[in-house]
Amino acid sequence: LYIETEQENFYLNENVINLLNKFKLEGKKIYLVSDFFCSNDVILKWFKHFEIDNLFTKLFVSCDYKKTKFSGKLYRQVIKELNESPRKMMMIGDNKYSDIFKARIRGIKAMHINTKYEKSSKDLKTKLKFGNNKLYFDELFSKYGKNYNYSNYAFPLYIFTKRLYENLRAENKKHVFFLSREGQFLKKLFDKYCEVLKIRGGVDKEYNITSHYLYASRNSLQAGTLKPLEEETFKYIFKSAMFGLSIRNFLITLTFTDGQIEEIAKSLKLNIDKVTRNFKNSKQFKALKQNKLFQEIYEKKRLDQTSAFKLYMEGFGVDFYEEGLTIVDIGFNGTMQALFNNFFNGKVKIKGYYIGSLKKGSENSVKYGLLYDKYNKKQLGNSINYHNKHYYEQICRADHSRVDNYEIIDGKPIVIFDKKIDENKVYQEFIKPLQEQILDKFEKIANKDYLALS
Repeated sequence: LYIETEQENFYLNENVINLLNKFKLEGKKIYLVSDFFCSNDVILKWFKHFEIDNLFTKLFVSCDYKKTKFSGKLYRQVIKELNESPRKMMMIGDNKYSDIFKARIRGIKAMHINTKYEKSSKDLKTKLKFGNNKLYFDELFSKYGKNYNYSNYAFPLYIFTKRLYENLRAENKKHVFFLSREGQFLKKLFDKYCEVLKIRGGVDKEYNITSHYLYASRNSLQAGTLKPLEEETFKYIFKSAMFGLSIRNFLITLTFTDGQIEEIAKSLKLNIDKVTRNFKNSKQFKALKQNKLFQEIYEKKRLDQTSAFKLYMEGFGVDFYEEGLTIVDIGFNGTMQALFNNFFNGKVKIKGYYIGSLKKGSENSVKYGLLYDKYNKKQLGNSINYHNKHYYEQICRADHSRVDNYEIIDGKPIVIFDKKIDENKVYQEFIKPLQEQILDKFEKIANKDYLALS
């Protein structure tokens, strides 16, 4: 809307256009060098409207380079990219400081032009607010009142989804897997974005990608990737036990049932609820590993879980060894991705796309934070999204409890959920209404995104 409204108030400086046409006929190359808060595609739209885009060889815009004429750094970039002597260049502009003074400091000749213009700010504000069938950002922010004001997370979630789609499109991915539980809502947003693109048509109408919802948790994946007891390090269990661990909690993490835990407790004759700070080197853990009942249940559970999870993954009908595995989640430390890497024994190329990433990946297991990435400081919005990262875990809650493990029943893999905590009431009362509002705003933004088809 801003682009259209500004365009209606623009007019060409004919003297400058005549001068540029003269230079063009003489075989000179013309470049735009601009301090502007939007990227070059915005300026290019205006140039095409006035049919002057053919005058310019390239556009150097401060928004794209994160450098300005005002500082002089954008001129340095132009000289470097064009690989030409500044003495062969001339800057034409109306700003005596940025266009003339700063250009001359760099050894570039400069021509000052006087311009007269009127800024119709009243007209601009009016159209932004009351334009016909336009996106009312005021309405999007205030429509739902104060009860569910977190619905404005539709804006960053839209940016996340768009960046996700663009990455998958560039790689021509055919399958993407959204991890439970937060991935349930992220998948809804992604499917809505794809739906809007299909309806609007454009360059992506021939591109098809299948999104999958993958039921998994740290507990269920750990149980499905366990090695024989003498080889298993329980690395991720101990890593997450910052404040200590008890035998009971250790066994719960391994998805042992209450009955199995009580049987082991009787045979151990230890206080299984005693929390030990350094559990992996404790007497309790040593006694547990030497316990025959624990060894028997552990080995059976390990084999059963590995078989069930393998069958579950095969059910998606994807050749992971050929296509790789692309996963999407809230993220941060990427423990789930590491567990998938263990399951495939490092033989499948894994890419993880996350709202935020705090850990580096590896050559075979790559991680990207699309709103916040600790190792991509130049990503737009990185610092803002870092401070808000933990809200997404609440906003993207699912309508089911945590996945506990997997079973094979009648030859089919079955997902078993944790029944100890029922979060459905919280979801129905608070989260679902919020997600519906976010999805509504998300769809409106998608339908008005002028760059969605470019």
